[in-house]
Amino acid sequence: MAAISQVPFFFINQDVLFLNVCFTLLFGLFSLSIIENNKLPSYLKVIAIFAIIFLSEYFHFDYGIYGILSVILLYFTWQKKIMSVVFFALLTFLCY
Repeated sequence: MAAISQVPFFFINQDVLFLNVCFTLLFGLFSLSIIENNKLPSYLKVIAIFAIIFLSEYFHFDYGIYGILSVILLYFTWQKKIMSVVFFALLTFLCY
């Protein structure tokens, strides 16, 4: 789906090659699968998450680091509404 929706997205944004939000969500899902993987040691998980964040910025994903960290933040705070709002406000302040 991300690759299919990239074609019209590219024609709209011809000046610079950006990857659409589907790629951001896909890599956010990869991040969550790394977090949930119990076979990896913690330091490898951290390295893999940082690699995904670096790739999201390097390849100009929509929302970049903000999108990946938003997916991870929602994963950890989805039942705690007030904490979720506070952390999203902090994330938005730090990223923008």
